[in-house]
Amino acid sequence: MTMRSVAISFALALFSSYGFASEPLTDIDRAKQLGGQYAIGKEACSIPAEQLVAFKRLAEEELQGDAALIAAYKQSVKDVSATIRNDAHWQASTNKAMTCVPTHLLFAQIMMKWKSRADGRGK
Repeated sequence: MTMRSVAISFALALFSSYGFASEPLTDIDRAKQLGGQYAIGKEACSIPAEQLVAFKRLAEEELQGDAALIAAYKQSVKDVSATIRNDAHWQASTNKAMTCVPTHLLFAQIMMKWKSRADGRGK
């Protein structure tokens, strides 16, 4: 396993878990985390488009239009996406489905949250 594969596996685990015990994230770190989660969902784990849209909308709400946070989010998406696309070992991996389980669960949870909020607004 190459160092890049280890880094991607670590990023999948880190960005996919949002409730781990650690120091509180700064707003910039949270924006980067959201960007990394989005990139992993899109590039590494083939999350359905509807779930990606829901994630992006909730992330935009959380970033509250702050230019610095949006820039950090976009840069994180760009950096993590490039790392995933350029890793030949990850692209050739036969274990993606198992590695992506936490990410799929996260995006499914976000989709349920988005739908429940949307349903609440429509009543």
